[in-house]
Formats: sequence, C-alpha cells, structure tokens
Amino acid sequence: KQNCCGDLYFTKMEDNEIYITNESSTPDGSTAVKYRLGKLLQKGHPLIYECVKVESGRHYAMKIIKKCTLRKERRRSLFTDIKLRMSLNHPGIVSLYSFFEDKEKVYIVNELCPSESLCKNIQRCGRLPERQVVVILFQLLEILRYLRKRRIVHHG
Repeated sequence: KQNCCGDLYFTKMEDNEIYITNESSTPDGSTAVKYRLGKLLQKGHPLIYECVKVESGRHYAMKIIKKCTLRKERRRSLFTDIKLRMSLNHPGIVSLYSFFEDKEKVYIVNELCPSESLCKNIQRCGRLPERQVVVILFQLLEILRYLRKRRIVHHG
C-alpha cells in the first residue's frame, strides 16, 4: 500500500511492538523501525498510546486510526492534514514526527505531551486564576498568529 508520500510500508504487530518496514527493507526486518506500545492514553476512536521508539528510546504518542471508520473524503483530508502538520514548527503546536499506514490502519507518531490537557485541568481545579487565563490566551494568540502567517485556518 502506498501512503500519500509514495512510500510503501508493511506493519506487523508482535508482543506489543509495531514493526514498520519499507519496501526496500531486508526480509528479516533489519531496517525496520520499531515502536513499543505502552500505556493507553485515549480509548475509543482513535486509540492513542504512549510509545517508545526502540532504537532511540524516545517517547511519543501514537494515534492509531482504523481506515474502515473513515469516510472516503475524510481519509483524503486526513493525509492532507498530516502533510500540513508535518510542516509546522511552533512550541505551542504538538509536533507530528512520522506517520505510516497498512491495509487497515493509519499510525500517526506525535510529540508526547506529559502534562494534562487544559480541559482536564479545569475539570480538576475548577476556575483558573485570572493570571493563568491571561497567559493561556496570550499563548493561543501567538499560535493563531503563527498559523495566520502561513495562511492556515483551523476548523476543528
């Protein structure tokens, strides 16, 4: 199967490790990239796992999307979104490091954000102090300025 960048991938899951091999890899998988799945961070669709890239020991968040759950037009827009996200570089935007697909799933490897989401923080703490709200709004405005300079509109 070709992904949107024209690379061919084969994925295989064994003992909670995902092996990604491109077409030019050796049959024994020696050039395979390996991610070890860890803690489930989000249930439902998509599934999101903490994972470790075996070769480097770096931690990431891996989003696993079942293709059968995507309508045809959403599948196309997903790959457009992936290409766009890979071009972004801003400290306030979660980095997308890699992606690959097989017949059944799309795997997206993102920066792992160790702190809780703003929504969970508000649910846990209740009202936020005014100073903290000002900082958050300033950060959001900086992100919007960055995206606007690149003529990107977020519609999610």
